[in-house]
Amino acid sequence: MNSLISQLPSPIPFLPILRALGLTAPAVYAGITWSFDAIVLPPLLSFTVDETVLAKQWLLAYQIGPRFVRKAMMVSLVGNGGLAVWHLCQYSSGDRRGGKGWQLAAGLSYLMATVVFLSVGPYTFVGMERGINGAGKWKCRALFEREKEKEVGSRDTGGGRGGAGKEGKGREDLRWLTPEFYNTATRIQYVTPEWKNWAEKVSMREIVLMWQVWNRPRIWIGWAAALASLSGAWVGS
Repeated sequence: MNSLISQLPSPIPFLPILRALGLTAPAVYAGITWSFDAIVLPPLLSFTVDETVLAKQWLLAYQIGPRFVRKAMMVSLVGNGGLAVWHLCQYSSGDRRGGKGWQLAAGLSYLMATVVFLSVGPYTFVGMERGINGAGKWKCRALFEREKEKEVGSRDTGGGRGGAGKEGKGREDLRWLTPEFYNTATRIQYVTPEWKNWAEKVSMREIVLMWQVWNRPRIWIGWAAALASLSGAWVGS
């Protein structure tokens, strides 16, 4: 068995690639998440008066998350997770009394980076989706349905050719149900009754402000994972 393993290609040439992936994924994630807090939301909250318009803007920004969060987590798992396994295996197979302590330190650093960054998953999909994300989507749905009812009612009072216009406008409203505007992550609702009741009592602006508060810990999770990965690269190099 050992002779067979010794004949396999050495993974050492791939270690720099794994280091780059492990460090880049959480750092890029933290940067994009920070941009929502510092760049995207302030103009929306400062200059958007209409509640329905704010809901549409927030919903479009929210839809960006599912496009890259899972991918970033998988890249980190490959990079940091692979390096953690490599260094810990090197430590366990070597002489632990001398010269191998750095393998253990590097392996634990990469393991920490992997676990910390993967915590974004339960925080987002269990905490936020059942809470503030679900409340935001529930509020958006209520506002869009209210807007559509007003448009349909106003066209019904026009009579005559207004019916054709109403049908065309109805099809235009359905654009929010297409993948481009209303993807799977938006259609699926996990909101709890408590958050649903809260969303019905507050404005869309208050929901966006609360979402901003909930989003900030994810920034620190990303930077902490990147720092742990950088520590592993420094110790293991």
